[in-house]
Amino acid sequence: MSLRPPPLPAKVLARVLRVATFEGRTVLVLAGGLALIEALGRDWYGAVVGSLVAGAGAVELHGAGLLRSGQARGLNWLVRSQLLLLNLILVYVAIQLILLHRHGLNGIFSPEMIDALKAGGVSANDFGLTLVVGMQRIYAAIAALTILYQGGMALYYHRQRAAVRQAIEQAPAQATRATFGTRRPPPLPDKVLARVLRVATFEGRTVLVLAGGLALIEALGRDGYGAVVGSLVAGAGAVELHGVSLLRNGQVRGIRWLVRSQLLLLVIIQIYVAIQLLSLQLQGLKGIFSTAFVDDLPQVAQATGLSVRDLSQQMVQMARGAYLTVAVLTLLYQGGMAWYYHRRGVIIRQALDPAGGGS
Repeated sequence: MSLRPPPLPAKVLARVLRVATFEGRTVLVLAGGLALIEALGRDWYGAVVGSLVAGAGAVELHGAGLLRSGQARGLNWLVRSQLLLLNLILVYVAIQLILLHRHGLNGIFSPEMIDALKAGGVSANDFGLTLVVGMQRIYAAIAALTILYQGGMALYYHRQRAAVRQAIEQAPAQATRATFGTRRPPPLPDKVLARVLRVATFEGRTVLVLAGGLALIEALGRDGYGAVVGSLVAGAGAVELHGVSLLRNGQVRGIRWLVRSQLLLLVIIQIYVAIQLLSLQLQGLKGIFSTAFVDDLPQVAQATGLSVRDLSQQMVQMARGAYLTVAVLTLLYQGGMAWYYHRRGVIIRQALDPAGGGS
């Protein structure tokens, strides 16, 4: 019986990219969504854990991106992503087991869950001890499966080094086709430049007009704080349009201005959200709403059948959740746009250099 020949390096690269892209996206979306849910529920421990796990997914996608651009070192990032995820889960499991050992179910469940368990007859009795032992076994199983799966994936990526390097170095055309998963060639530099210009022009104008209009309205309403924030956001839109203008004039450095515009907008929004959350924490609704709005709360509470305190607490929680959502979406969108512009820098240079573009 003859042995099958080893797979072609290009096929190995294509398979590695499919696996890494699918797993990285799955981890990023699921863990990121979990982190957002936990943050909205004010469970900071769960939000931090979810964010760290989502970061491991982002590391894996970064490695896949490097391989797509023809850089064999991307495989190192794939291995690191698995080792990072392995260590994160093992540390999480260890903390949960320590909490279970020291505090029982009180160490891992919320007070509301503990009250529900007590109402169902679960307390420091035999059934409660059995539940603790069951949770310990579940965490131990998670640790074992993580060692097997993430350790196996790290070993799998590590063993493909030679084939992936050969596919990239000896067969760049095949590697390019494997990168995109189809037989279509990569987009032409001129088309990439045109697409970047359309996206940046639309986004820059939208941000400038909307934020500038908001700043004008706030200024007319004598809200100096809102006018300043709106002006700063509008300025980020102006920076993006400046980058567009530089690119249209054949200057490659315009791409740096596009990246800066996204990072500037990201920082402005994150600082604004942090200030609002701090105001909510220190002053409640008075920290973000006008005095007239707060004075009308008793009438609103009477209409809804709630006490002023309960209504205020609910509104504070809703406002906090809204601001946290804005922060997360800004990180994802503006961070993604900055990365999008950055990744197109080399291709845009290819489109502009033949026409005499400067750097």
